[in-house]
Amino acid sequence: MTTADQFATATQIAELIAQHQRLSEQIALMSSKLAIVESAVIRNPIYVAEGLNTVLHMGGWGWPIALPTTHAGVFRDYYCAGLHTVEPGVRAYLLRETPADKIAIDIGAHIGLHAVALGYKVREKGRLILFEPNPEMVACLQLTLLMNGLTNCAVLEQAAVCDHPGRALFSRAAHSPESSLYRTDTIATKDTIEVATVSLDSYFAPGAQIGMIKIDAEGAEPAILRGMTRVMTENPGLKIVMEFAPEHLRRANEDPGSVLASIASRGFRVRLVEDPEGEAKEINADALLQRTTSNICLER
Repeated sequence: MTTADQFATATQIAELIAQHQRLSEQIALMSSKLAIVESAVIRNPIYVAEGLNTVLHMGGWGWPIALPTTHAGVFRDYYCAGLHTVEPGVRAYLLRETPADKIAIDIGAHIGLHAVALGYKVREKGRLILFEPNPEMVACLQLTLLMNGLTNCAVLEQAAVCDHPGRALFSRAAHSPESSLYRTDTIATKDTIEVATVSLDSYFAPGAQIGMIKIDAEGAEPAILRGMTRVMTENPGLKIVMEFAPEHLRRANEDPGSVLASIASRGFRVRLVEDPEGEAKEINADALLQRTTSNICLER
């Protein structure tokens, strides 16, 4: 074999090795994509009902949750990442700390990720009250409560909670978790609708035994707290989990520092609820004010 022949053979071998490497990389990529399909579709199937409401399952628990496919951002985030990845610490805290024999309340229930956890905790001896002003979400919540067998213990109210009963304009955002009683030009608004408003003091008769309240209301949290003075007085063991987002509060013309001071004046200790285990961590007011958003628990 001549030197030229040897060179040609070596070149061919090198090319074959390169082709094999490229083929191996393509196979690895295809395997990865198939794994994603298996995980996201086969193990987490989509069931589409009339009106294009989708049913997803909540991680290992298997709780079915309905959401409208028309809300593309919510559908994408929750389907691709998995429902169980959304605020797992809040759910863990609710499951651990909610009294089973009292009333549990979900304010700003959205699609019910936390409401279902509350419902399973109180369904035997207590009650669950859900407040959600967005009619599209209310329709999904009705299906979620039915699928989870919670209709006997749950009451769903299509209303926004604040500090007074009445009517108010509610801005529905293009990305529904950002919908709020307080409109801002920095958030793309789908439309504005008129909704009923309630306060907890006006909704509940004196003496109601309330053990846990979850609040996620995009800036309305201080108004909600102002509207439940009697409820807090009558329930000294009450625990509250709420979103604390300084930007949302300022949008509602609330001073975040004053909000924390008001909470402390009512005798509540403020702690940070951490993901994923829901442990309550000590945190001071200055640190909270520096964070973009936090889930906090209020306990006395």
